Parts: sequence; structure tokens; C-alpha cells
Amino acid sequence: PFQNSDHLLGAAAFRCTYMELHVSASTSDGLPLFTLDPISVRLSSANEASARCMEPLTSVKGVELQARLVDEEGALLCDSGPVTLCDEDWVCLSCETASGGMPSRLLSIARECADGWTLFFDMKERSDTASVLRFVRIVKSRVRQAEHAAADLSGQAEAEVEEEVVAPQVHRPLDCTAVDCTEPESMAVHPKHSLLLQMFRQPDARLLKLSFWNSIAQGTLTVMQDPPCAGLLGTCGEQLRNRRSDLDQFGYSRLQQLPWSQAGVSVQALSDTIDALKTQGLPPVFIFMYDQVWSLLLQLFDLAAQILDTDAVEMSLSVFAWALEPDAAESRVGSNFGLPHRDQTYDDCHTQDEQGVKSLGEAIPCDAGDVLMWRANTIHWGSSCTTDRVQPRKSMATMFGHLGTCKANSISKDALEAGVQLDTRLRIILRTLLQYKMWYPEFAGLSLDVAS
Repeated sequence: PFQNSDHLLGAAAFRCTYMELHVSASTSDGLPLFTLDPISVRLSSANEASARCMEPLTSVKGVELQARLVDEEGALLCDSGPVTLCDEDWVCLSCETASGGMPSRLLSIARECADGWTLFFDMKERSDTASVLRFVRIVKSRVRQAEHAAADLSGQAEAEVEEEVVAPQVHRPLDCTAVDCTEPESMAVHPKHSLLLQMFRQPDARLLKLSFWNSIAQGTLTVMQDPPCAGLLGTCGEQLRNRRSDLDQFGYSRLQQLPWSQAGVSVQALSDTIDALKTQGLPPVFIFMYDQVWSLLLQLFDLAAQILDTDAVEMSLSVFAWALEPDAAESRVGSNFGLPHRDQTYDDCHTQDEQGVKSLGEAIPCDAGDVLMWRANTIHWGSSCTTDRVQPRKSMATMFGHLGTCKANSISKDALEAGVQLDTRLRIILRTLLQYKMWYPEFAGLSLDVAS
């Protein structure tokens, strides 16, 4: 009956009673993230068992975990109820830095149930907000069990009951070595980094007010009005086939003269709003709080599917935006970005039957509203601008790929059409700022107290 014994770390059996652990996760609005296959549980001699999960938690929505323990007849023994990442009773066990320089924390939280059962969730949280549910542990307290037995045996003498009580053997997660991981130096490389992590777990209500973002909007930009509609550009198939050929031969291409006004998108309004955001201490990436940005991206789904020669694509939520500043230091968030780099390895962005592209480097002139495209392993960079430039270049970026290639931090066309909620937009932006911290380690130009 114990087919999943590789999940179990307990040794000698305390009893042969069959139990199953059911572990699942969903977003705060009820969207399922994962449901593990039932895990067979057998308590060790210390009345403990541990189930290995190793499930990534990369959703930009609020995440709720839940674990349920049932007996061999399916009767419920213990239910953790919803456990969120912003619950205040998470305990930090340790902090560490991986070989790649990514700091992380080991966290644990306990949920006590009736009859002496306790469920523990052990999680690893990285400094870029990505987390992994590592283990769910089960502990049965003999003290609690004896207390319930004593309540039922009211006719026995108190001394007789006490003789049956076994000394507690509850093994809580490293209680003696729990550390304070709330200080910036524990996992964050900058005080603003720590604040961004806190806001990602629990967004500031002041930054979720429509009136705040509407007060900054320029032109026709709106926040949380009608959901976007797809299919408003109508680019011809021949042009898209030519762009596919460019990607195969050179590794990059572009779409020009797209009728963005048909999709209700004003490129000038986007540019003006980015300028207005910067005056409020908000980098260009906060343009993703506005409806028209998501409408613009939605129009690209069908185009990207045709260019990638597939039925459907998904879009990465690792988004960003830039606004060049003449002679500005590159450390300012969203300013000049002139270091040559590639986003993915060759194997990560090509299928097995695709050939390598030619080695070529050149500037790509573009007009407002153009869409620049390149393979994710193509080395690319953005130039700076001269001091006499009246309106320096601004741009937004994301990645499209075949289904399953953008990993968990992605969105489908259907999900985008349904609308991206305001708190989700804010979490997308906060995660992106943390992912780009290697380029802007001081978070220059960012002020998170503007809503006050």
C-alpha cells in the first residue's frame, strides 16, 4: 500500500495504519496551480513523516497552499486550511547564497489540527520572489493524544491518567536555530530590495488605488476599464512569413507601420505617461499598470504564433520598459542599457531541427510603434542617445514562445483577454524590478512612498 515510499523520510513504522497526504496550491482567486498525486504516509517511531514536494511557486498572483491528511477510509485527520505566503507566522530557519550569487531563505510555517496533528510547510524563497515548496511534514503529538484520551476517561483517577502520558516528542523545525531574516542584509542587497520583497508578498493598498494611477495617466490611458480585445491589427500573412525568414537567417527582424490606433493604443500617450511616472519616482516599467499596454501585447499573440509557426504561444511575464536619458548613468532603473548580452542559451530557444543564424551585428533603425524581434540567444543591446535628442527612445519588452517554453512565469492569450487584475500587474512589476537588480543594484530613480 505504500507505493510512494520514495517521498518518505521517516524510518521505523510507529503503526501500520495507512494514511494519504494531499497537497495543492491555487491563486487567491481560485486558479489551480498544482495538485500533487496522493502521497502515502507512514509515521516513524518519533511520530513524524516528511513528504518531498519540490514544487515551484512562481505565480504573480497571491498563492494559497493547502495540505490534507486522510486515513485509509478517506476520513479527514488534519486539514491545514489555506496557507498564504504573506501569513505572519512563517519562521525563517536560515539564509544562504547559491553559487550563482542568488540569496535565498528557508522558511517554515506550522498549522495545528485536532487530536495532536500538526502540518508543517517548508519553503525556499529566493530574492527574486520565486519560491519552492520543498516539504510538507506531519507530526503527531502523543501529549495531545493523551489529553484527549483523558477527557474521555473521566472516571479514572488523575494519577492514573498522568502515568499514561508520554513525554512530548514534537520535532518543530529548528526552533533553537531560528534566525531573524527580516533585516535587509539577510537576503537583500539593498534596503529597497527588502521593501520590494515585502510589497510583492503583500502589495501596499495605496498603490492599488485607481485614482492614484489615473492621476498620472496622460492622453487616453486608463486603468482597469474594459478588458482588451484581440485581432485588431490584421497584419498580412506574407509579411509575417518574411519576418520568420529574417529570424531564421539573421536572428532578428521587425514589424513596421502597425495600425496601433485600431487597437485603441496611442504610442504618444504611452511615452508621455512614462515621463509622468518618472516625475513621481516610478521607473518606466510601471507603465504596465495601464490597460493599453496589455491591449498592445494582446495584439502580438496571433502575430507571434504565425512568426513562430505554431498554433498558439505564451508570453513571459518577465517584462520591462526603458526610457533613455541623454548622458544618464546606466544605474538608473530603466535608463540606458548598453551592455551586449543574450537572454537565453541557443538550446533554450531553438527546436532540434533549426539551424544557427549568421554572425552579424548592426544597428536596427526603428520608428515609434515598430516591433523589434530577435531570438533569445541573439546578442543584443540598446544604444544611448545624444544630448540634443528632443524625445529619446522609449521601449517595452517581453518574450513569446511555444507553449511550455516560458516556464511558469507566463500568461496565455485567453488569460490576458480575461484581464490582468491591478494587484497582479503590481506584482509583475515588483518581480521584474527584483529580477533586473543585477543591472540596477541601487534601484536609483525608484521611490516607493509616492502613493502617500
